Amino acid sequence: MLVSTIQNKRYYLKKKKNELENNLRVPPRNSPALQDRSLPPPQAQQDPPSPVEPPSPVEPPPPVEPPEPRTDEEQVPINPPKRVWKQRENDKENQNNVPKKRGRKAKSNK
Repeated sequence: MLVSTIQNKRYYLKKKKNELENNLRVPPRNSPALQDRSLPPPQAQQDPPSPVEPPSPVEPPPPVEPPEPRTDEEQVPINPPKRVWKQRENDKENQNNVPKKRGRKAKSNK
């Protein structure tokens, strides 16, 4: 584990060093990079920022009222009736409720 982290560190340091060397190289005179550098930065051409207005005072939210307790008529029943499942048509035919066989068939001895 330690070896892999050292290798990763070396790789990224080498990569960063190469990027810095590439940035230091002087581009050709007709390159767009030099033309961009001769122009003043776009921030200097913009108007100075307007003075910051103080934020308006924040109003606290109105207090939340607790809900009123329900009367006995409105209360939800504690034990609602359970769902009644519809009987399948197959169950009507198989009223002896024999469980279905699952798995491989038993080998017959011939």
